[in-house]
Amino acid sequence: MFPRNKRIGKTLFPNVFRQGRIFSSPTFSLRVRKNENKNTFAVVVPESVSPLATRRNVLKRRGYVVLRKIDKKITPPVSVILLFKKGSEKMTFSKLESEIKDLCKKSGILS
Repeated sequence: MFPRNKRIGKTLFPNVFRQGRIFSSPTFSLRVRKNENKNTFAVVVPESVSPLATRRNVLKRRGYVVLRKIDKKITPPVSVILLFKKGSEKMTFSKLESEIKDLCKKSGILS
C-alpha cells in the first residue's frame, strides 16, 4: 500500500476514471491522467474478477507492489488507475509484473 499522499483520493478518482487516457491489455486496463504535483496511484479489482474478498485483496496488494517498484521510473507526474480484468487472478506474480510494466511502457509513462 502506498502512503496516503501517493494514493488517489475520493475527489480525484472520478476525474481520473472519466478523463484519463485508457490503455488495455487482455488482463489489465490502465487509466492515466497528467497531474500537477506528484505521481498518485489506485488499484481496482472488481468483484467480477473474484467473488472472494481475500483473493481481490491479494491481487490489489500485488498491483501496489509492482507500481511501487516502478514509481521512481515514471517520468511525468501522473495519476494512474490500474484495473484488473477477469483472468488476472490466475497469473503468476512475475507474469503480472511484466504485463503491467509493458502496459506502462505502452502508455508512455515508463521509459
